[in-house]
Amino acid sequence: MLLPFLCAGSALAGTAAAAGAKSLSVAALSSRERVLPSSVFQTDNNRLSWKATAWRGERVSGQLAVRSEAGGGELVLKATPLQGPGGVRLPLKVARVQTAQAKGQAIPDVIGGGPEKQGLQAGSTATVWFSADVPQGVPAGIYRGELLAAARGSAPVRCPVELRVLPAVLPPARAWSAHIDFWQYPEAVARWHKVPAWSAKHFSLMEPLMKRLAAAGQKAITCTLIDEAWNGQTYDKCPSMIGWERRADGRMKYDYKHFDQWVEFMTEVVGIRGQITCYTMLPWSSSIRVFDRRSGQYEKIAVKPGEPSYEAVWGDFLDDFRRHVAQKGWTERIHIGIDERPDAQVKALCEVLKKHAPEFKIASAVDRPTTTSALIDDLSIALQHSGSALDGTLEKRRAEGKKTTFYVCVYPPRPNTFTASDPAEGEWLGIYAAAKGFDGILRWAWNAWNGNPFEKTDFGNWPAGDCFLVYPGNLTSIRFETLRDGIEEFEKIRLLREKAGTAGAPEALHEAVDRMNGVLEEISGGAPSGEADYRTRVEKAREAVEKAAEVLKD
Repeated sequence: MLLPFLCAGSALAGTAAAAGAKSLSVAALSSRERVLPSSVFQTDNNRLSWKATAWRGERVSGQLAVRSEAGGGELVLKATPLQGPGGVRLPLKVARVQTAQAKGQAIPDVIGGGPEKQGLQAGSTATVWFSADVPQGVPAGIYRGELLAAARGSAPVRCPVELRVLPAVLPPARAWSAHIDFWQYPEAVARWHKVPAWSAKHFSLMEPLMKRLAAAGQKAITCTLIDEAWNGQTYDKCPSMIGWERRADGRMKYDYKHFDQWVEFMTEVVGIRGQITCYTMLPWSSSIRVFDRRSGQYEKIAVKPGEPSYEAVWGDFLDDFRRHVAQKGWTERIHIGIDERPDAQVKALCEVLKKHAPEFKIASAVDRPTTTSALIDDLSIALQHSGSALDGTLEKRRAEGKKTTFYVCVYPPRPNTFTASDPAEGEWLGIYAAAKGFDGILRWAWNAWNGNPFEKTDFGNWPAGDCFLVYPGNLTSIRFETLRDGIEEFEKIRLLREKAGTAGAPEALHEAVDRMNGVLEEISGGAPSGEADYRTRVEKAREAVEKAAEVLKD
């Protein structure tokens, strides 16, 4: 396979024949390393090949850093498929890594999407991302292929690639248990591509982007009950998916057209069949925007929790909404979403909900657990308060059918999934969730893009990359792919623990899982001291998981 922006094979031949051509400096790296354009290195024999181990059903990724002091010509990278037992071939996908701006620096993050032809600049390091998706049904064994890098004026360099596929099987993402909730923003897609919101073109543009999310184990559909539930914190407006209209007789009418389109699309087309999280009955502005047919204008209604008007407004809505979702067959999936609201407001919401729609559940992100946490069905706490805040309650909540996750947002500075975060930090999050017994991870924004994410990745008070994990055009990122790697590790750990807990499990598996749990406890305790420490901890955890998985047979 040739990268789409590269020149044809004739350039490769010409480079190889160039008399006295200088060798490129090439290094095969893990997905957890960050290579800046200014990075200087010499080819190291230890890094002229790439090896990894995978379960069947897993995605594995790596990087190839390429540098030429002479520069010149387009960088050409040829990837041969990985060939294994019985001649089975695994395609090796390759894409050039583009930089994004963060903290005034060009940070390699965007995977793919570069210009059709892109030269290898003298004194600059280019990064190529490569990956292989291992099907569940392929035979275990060794799969081999190679990457070949070349540029005009430099001799080509070959990089052997070896993948050891274990008998262990990772199920499809739709069957993963990790409760992954990355909030979606449909309006950003419509604005970026200049198409009408909720049009057929809008949905076709969202499909690959949301399917990428589903393939990471996403369990929740983000919906808006009202306009600007978060009081305008994003670049794009966040309108209600439900129309609120006061009729001439003073009674309310609710239009569920866009809400239904969105939920049906995300369920039937994208394949996310988990909870439908509806924001919110506790808006940050304590008001709701309503179109008044009598005046022909939009008006704002104050809805202060605890006051009679709060129940009057929300009780009427809930009575209608519950009938509608019951007709659609969605009742069990509905969660009323709350985002960091005071306990007094949460209690007021619960009282109204219990009276008008007791079958609905509640999902809430909180800074730290409070007295109302027991009322929440899907509770997510800030990572920095996840260490001991829930000691002794995770299993109790799970036994009650409740979920408990953590989230990263503006804080902590590390670990996180900012543009400039070390890639290992994202992978560590999934491993940490498994080690501590959490049910998954929440991230506030999947695609809340700013004006132009390719020019800069910050917006307002949000740190660079905080608002989105992927880029327009369905382009993924290094930080999302390593975060997804961590989710895969979460699932592996769960499966190994489950298999070790079944009757008749071999003693060797018990011992290996006990050792794995010991390593997980070690790497999740205390704050890592820096980027290298995150990579070290992740590698220790992966090694322990790998050794436990080696015990499993077909």
